[in-house]
Amino acid sequence: MRQRISPRYFSLSTLLAISFGGLMLLAVDSVLVVSLAGAGRNTGELLADKADLILSSIEQRVRQHLGLVVAQAEYPRISIDRGQLDIKDAGALETALRSALAATPQVTGIGFIRSDLEVERVERRDGRLIIEDWSGQPEIIKLFEDVRAGKAAGWRDPIFGRLLHLHVPTDRRVR
Repeated sequence: MRQRISPRYFSLSTLLAISFGGLMLLAVDSVLVVSLAGAGRNTGELLADKADLILSSIEQRVRQHLGLVVAQAEYPRISIDRGQLDIKDAGALETALRSALAATPQVTGIGFIRSDLEVERVERRDGRLIIEDWSGQPEIIKLFEDVRAGKAAGWRDPIFGRLLHLHVPTDRRVR
């Protein structure tokens, strides 16, 4: 008798096992891909939220730190506006500047720039009154030109002081 050749090369049980295994592999792979994509997105969002929280905290601390400086700088300004402090009296101005400096330990120096660009300043390290002519400093000249042209007064970017060798946050108000 002749042997009959079957068109099937695999038995039915083998074919079913391979089919169910393939379907399981497809299901597990799709769940894995979706889970990894979601986990990556969530991790990115969590890191962004944490970075925003850290930056907000740093900004709040800087605002608190410099808020005291702004408040202390307002005191001499208000005294000048009310006429309680005569800016022509060098002794009174020195006392006011020294007092404002004493109340803010994060400040190393404070000064008053006159409209002729002469500055009277007091530094923490020695406490004496220093009178200088800053009319040759282009940053200061530009600052006064901007204020006179009507640009808003207030805290601006630091100006590098060649004499002070440090960055100076500047409250640009002309009095």
